[in-house]
Amino acid sequence: MLLPALALHAGESGSVEESEADEGWEYEEWVYEEDAEPGAEEAEESEAAATSNPPYQEFWVSLGLRYDDSRTVRQDLVPRSQGLVIDTRASAFDERTLGGHRYRTLGNFQADTTLDDLDLSYQVLSAFTGPVFDLAPDTRLHASLGGEVSFYGGSFFSGLAALYLSAESIEESWLSAYELAIGVERIDDTFLTGADAVWGSLWATFATHQLLAEVDHLDLTPGVSYYYADEERLRYAQAELTLRYGGPFHERLSGTLWLTGWRRWYVGSEVGVEGDRRDWFLDVGAGVTVWELLLSQLALELIYEYEQNWSNDSFEDNRGHSIGFLFHWGF
Repeated sequence: MLLPALALHAGESGSVEESEADEGWEYEEWVYEEDAEPGAEEAEESEAAATSNPPYQEFWVSLGLRYDDSRTVRQDLVPRSQGLVIDTRASAFDERTLGGHRYRTLGNFQADTTLDDLDLSYQVLSAFTGPVFDLAPDTRLHASLGGEVSFYGGSFFSGLAALYLSAESIEESWLSAYELAIGVERIDDTFLTGADAVWGSLWATFATHQLLAEVDHLDLTPGVSYYYADEERLRYAQAELTLRYGGPFHERLSGTLWLTGWRRWYVGSEVGVEGDRRDWFLDVGAGVTVWELLLSQLALELIYEYEQNWSNDSFEDNRGHSIGFLFHWGF
C-alpha cells in the first residue's frame, strides 16, 4: 500500500492516484472593471487564483524492516537477494500557484539496506515537476519533467530522464487517469552491457467505488510499453494489467490488495535459449495500515508480497516473496 505522496509515480508500473491535494481546488469566475490599470487585470487574476487555490504540501518519512526471499527491485537488471532488509523511504509533494499557473513537484527516495551483504544494497532518488492545467471542468492535465538516479552496492547503477503527460479526474469517474510517458535510461556497463535504452509507455486507470463498503474502490490499470535497448537481447514490448482494491475497514484501519501481471516479448535472447525470450510475470500482495498510532501523524503498515516469473530462459525462471512492516510519519 502506497501512501498518498508515494503513489503518484511508482517506477515502471507506477500510476497516478488522487492525493489530498485535491482539497481546496475550486474554480471561480472573475469579473473586472473596464478602467483597470494596464497589467492590473493580470496581477489581480494571479492573486485571486493563488487565493482560491492555496499551496498544498505533504511530506512522508518511512522506516521499516522486511525479509526478502529471492526478491529483486528490478527484474532483469538487479540480482535477487535473500535476507533482512532495512527499508527507508521519504517523499515530498508540493502544489502551488506561481505567476497565475498551478505547478506540482514530486520527490521520492528509497533505500534498501541488505544486512547480510551491504554490496546488495540499493538506493533510488527521483524528482519531477511541471504545470497543471484545466483540461475540462472535471479533468486536470499534468505535464512533468524530471529524472531518477539509482545506486547499487555503493556505486552508480542507472540514470533516467523522462517526460510524463497525464490527465486525472477531479471527481469520481470510471476513467480516473491516463498517462503517456517517454524517457531515456543509462545503465552502467559495470553491471550490464548494452542496456542503455529509450522507452515509452501508455496506460489508463479505470475505477469503481462502493463495491463492498461505502468508501472502498477497485482500480483496473492496463498499460503497454516498449523498451528499446542498445542490444537486441534486452529489447522488449510489454503488456501489463494491475488490479488494486482498497478502503478503510475502520476509522483507523485500512487495507489494500493488489495483483499485477505482465507479458514480455523480447526481440532476442541470451546464448543457449531456444527462440526469442518470452516472460510471464505475476505479483500479488496485501497491506494493512493502522493510522494514528500513538501520534496523529504516525502509521504502521504491514506488507506481504509474492512474485513469480515464468520464462523460456531458465536463468530468469524464478519466484520470491517478502514480508515486513513500515512506520510512516507524515507532516
